[in-house]
Amino acid sequence: AYGWHEGEQQLPDIIAEVSNTDYDLIAKQQIEEERQRQLYQQEEERKKQEELQKQREAEEKDRAIAKINETVVSSYVFDQDALSDDQKVQLDDIYSLLAKYEDVHVELIGHTCNKGYKSVNDRIGLRRAETAKAYLMEKGVAEERITTSSRGEEEPKIANPTLEERKLNRRVEFVVK
Repeated sequence: AYGWHEGEQQLPDIIAEVSNTDYDLIAKQQIEEERQRQLYQQEEERKKQEELQKQREAEEKDRAIAKINETVVSSYVFDQDALSDDQKVQLDDIYSLLAKYEDVHVELIGHTCNKGYKSVNDRIGLRRAETAKAYLMEKGVAEERITTSSRGEEEPKIANPTLEERKLNRRVEFVVK
């Protein structure tokens, strides 16, 4: 079995060596090696799944941020900052995203149409942003996560709008910081 042919004196030594082999120990070692291999594979699979989960969560957060950035609360009544029921629904959507992602900060930017005095429109734009901020804070968003500003009539969504289209310029936009 060993390939030795030196003489009969070695045969008893070979038989003794083979008979002293602890087959139970070998079997236990093989079982332990297989168990360690399986544990390693399980750990690698767990790490892979964890990485995939993190990637999915990051993609979901990116979609939420994009949704916040795309949200425009518009159709304010001329010279008003009060929120309509439809506007509150939009703000509720923003709130749910901000509640889920507590590390997200947002700026609310108020806008107006081009009717009236510029200085008045700047104040109305800020009041609209502040009203939306107050609504989100009432829902539970921390004040330090929301900043406000006004662009007044400076950044119309529609240039030279009709009477009906001016409502689209009277809006609050969101920018994730």
